[in-house]
Amino acid sequence: MPVQRLLARANLDQLRAQAKDLLRDYRTSRPEAVARFAEFHPAQPPSDQAKLADAQLVLARWRDFPSWPQLVDGVRLFNAICSDDADIVEGLLAAKPELVDRPVNGVSSNWGPPLACAAQLGANRVVERLAGRHTQHLQKALDRTILTGHSSLARHLVEAGAQLEPGLVMGPCETLNLDGLDVLAALDAPLTDEHGDPIAPVGLILEGYHRYPPGKHACL
Repeated sequence: MPVQRLLARANLDQLRAQAKDLLRDYRTSRPEAVARFAEFHPAQPPSDQAKLADAQLVLARWRDFPSWPQLVDGVRLFNAICSDDADIVEGLLAAKPELVDRPVNGVSSNWGPPLACAAQLGANRVVERLAGRHTQHLQKALDRTILTGHSSLARHLVEAGAQLEPGLVMGPCETLNLDGLDVLAALDAPLTDEHGDPIAPVGLILEGYHRYPPGKHACL
């Protein structure tokens, strides 16, 4: 049963209701609920002893968070980033500084911590507010920005200290992301792999998994 990562805004009241439904279904031995407890609960309590906290833990782990409180934090932060509400984001990070370094929408998400996640989503106000304060995540944020082709955000991150390192071009070459390539070209970034090879990006475009001739042609 694969995890269901946060990729859109979630409603905490609905998640709380889902946890209650999951507990009810587990107590009545519904197969899907039993399977979910078996996969995501480390102890898998007997159905007649399970509590709401157990169902919340299962739901959190199914959503790629290690605990219910971390799921709640992630939802609040992710929703604020989706709304590009820099004040709320800053308030959440001030209240819990550990969130600065924690992946926002799940522990295995490649969108990364708040600054990088905001770059992925094109949340301009959040990126501009955080870029000067959380410089440890500038490179990750630039990488996500290049992959999504947000040129103004890329420029802002570079001005804040992100480096145009060799190899950045490989991401948009792999995904045939013309906008990302345009951003790198406009910033005069090195169009090579991490070893300085200028042929490697071309090879990746030609031999990549995408079967989209117009996209390959445009990127070349």
